[in-house]
Amino acid sequence: MSDAGDSFTEITHKSWFSRIGATISGVLFGLILLLGSSVLLFWNEGRAVQTVRSLVEGRTLVVDVDPARGSTRATRASSSMSAATSKRRRPCAMRSSVCPPTGFG
Repeated sequence: MSDAGDSFTEITHKSWFSRIGATISGVLFGLILLLGSSVLLFWNEGRAVQTVRSLVEGRTLVVDVDPARGSTRATRASSSMSAATSKRRRPCAMRSSVCPPTGFG
């Protein structure tokens, strides 16, 4: 039977080509991940720009309601508002909603 004090060592050997192959496959996998993440980042940034443009367009279509008179006054602003006008009239700044940044659109 086997003695409890017996010990053995197993020695394995990897060839140089197998190590180089593993390294090259790891580099290729990393490059594929880098390319994929760049494509996803570009796509997401394009969606963010589209969202900001939509918010700016929606801000120009706001209809203010005068609570004292109970009537609506259409304040349809042109999409080419000057910087001074856009700073003066920011309807969403008075509410708790988030305003899109000025200068887009």
